[in-house]
Amino acid sequence: MGNVSRMSGSAWHIEVLKSDDENKASRWKCKFFDRKEKVCRCKRSRKYLLTCLTVLECDFYEEGKFVSEKKKVKTYKENEFFVPKETYAEIEAKNKDFIPIEKKKSVKGIALIGDNVEIESLDGKITKTFRLLDKDKNGKYNAITNACKEKHLNDVIKYKNKEYRIIKIERIKK
Repeated sequence: MGNVSRMSGSAWHIEVLKSDDENKASRWKCKFFDRKEKVCRCKRSRKYLLTCLTVLECDFYEEGKFVSEKKKVKTYKENEFFVPKETYAEIEAKNKDFIPIEKKKSVKGIALIGDNVEIESLDGKITKTFRLLDKDKNGKYNAITNACKEKHLNDVIKYKNKEYRIIKIERIKK
């Protein structure tokens, strides 16, 4: 800058006028700026879910409060109190008649596709429960289904190079 003042022949200096902070665009005033995570939440913006550094590059800047800050909490008056629509006893009475979609029934017969089978290692240390699944898209059964299908209770099966005993078969009815 010193060279420019010598060229003009008179002394001079540069001043910057400061603007009002109220009119200045800021990421803190943007309604899409998440103040907790400091990221842009405008789905149309290329900075969506990325750290927002400046609003000068943003085409979607709008002033307003961030959406999560707009949530209103219901306040009650001094004599007003919360009254639930149903009591716990009424809800229990309604659910008493509820019939589940699946019913499990312990079976002593043969393990079929769709049954839950519980197996235990012959030494009694490992117990596992499996559901016997139907064929996959290649037309093959999985390893446990191959080992257990059409076996009886207390039969010994071989699964993953270990021997197990079938201790429980549950038939699932719909």
